[in-house]
Amino acid sequence: MIASTKERPARLGILRLAPLFLTAAIAGCGTGAPPSDIGDAQTAFADRDFRTARIHLLNILGETPDSDAANLLYARTMLALGDGIAAQAAVAKISDTGIDAASRAALRAHGDIVRGLPQQAIDRIEAIDPDQRGGQGYRMLLWGHMENDSIDDHPELFAEALERHDDNADIHALVGRHAVNLGDWDIVREAMQAALDRDAGNYEALLLKAEVEIHDDDLEAARSTYADLAKRFPNHAVPLANIAGLEIDAGNYDAAAQVITDAETQHPGFAFLQFQKARLANAQGDYRRANDILQAMPDYIHDYPPGLALSAEIAEKLDNREIAIARLERLLAIVPDDDAAREKLETLQL
Repeated sequence: MIASTKERPARLGILRLAPLFLTAAIAGCGTGAPPSDIGDAQTAFADRDFRTARIHLLNILGETPDSDAANLLYARTMLALGDGIAAQAAVAKISDTGIDAASRAALRAHGDIVRGLPQQAIDRIEAIDPDQRGGQGYRMLLWGHMENDSIDDHPELFAEALERHDDNADIHALVGRHAVNLGDWDIVREAMQAALDRDAGNYEALLLKAEVEIHDDDLEAARSTYADLAKRFPNHAVPLANIAGLEIDAGNYDAAAQVITDAETQHPGFAFLQFQKARLANAQGDYRRANDILQAMPDYIHDYPPGLALSAEIAEKLDNREIAIARLERLLAIVPDDDAAREKLETLQL
């Protein structure tokens, strides 16, 4: 298990903050449901049961489509479920009296990031006066630059955001996330603790906690942290997928298979679970099945370094040397300092 996506990505077995892959599979609403009110939706949202909140809100909006309160909560719910398009559509229905300009921009920017449009998110927030951006606005600005690989060009933004919004747990968690990418684990620990001090249930801070535990080789603690996250955030598939990754890395293949099977019943269609299935099949020697799973996931074998590394490994085992070389070349184009991938490529090219 590794510490950072920029360090030896071929051996990554967990998923971190990655909006491209966080989109949830959302079930449709059933018919004949009892009437809903905004209180039902608010309770479900507070309990982080976002799918139930969505159902209540759709019932409400079916009766009162212009409700500012329902559209605002629906936007926040869909962002939690990874659907930026639906969230932005809901934001567009909120009247000017129902939301201020800075909050509207932050919600739209969040939708942009989830949709893989970080520069658009940056542009939205930069159009808002710094005094009016709020904590969420700064969070989106930082997140947008991190996704856009431009945060190193704006190092002052972290200090500015913390000076203005030190009480915002999400901003502290982003400081920790950036520190993971830099490999500065002292800062990771400090930022993680600051985030948890402000919100003991902060999702990103708890992800950081698990990663610190992995970095410290305390894999049982990390597994426990992910299990706690899965209970706290039942609509988030990432913690369960990461538990499966830990089990695979530990050689506990039966346990990994069970976690994946159970997770798929809750999160059908979640891509990172399929990636873990491919890793498991590869670890068990079923290379053709592993290859078939990956071939159905184009993003993972074109843009995701661990997916490229796994695909290259499988291709080599299946005697597809040219494909293995192509995958490693693509990986190195994304992460040029991956020494393990470079060494493997040089070996294959001999």
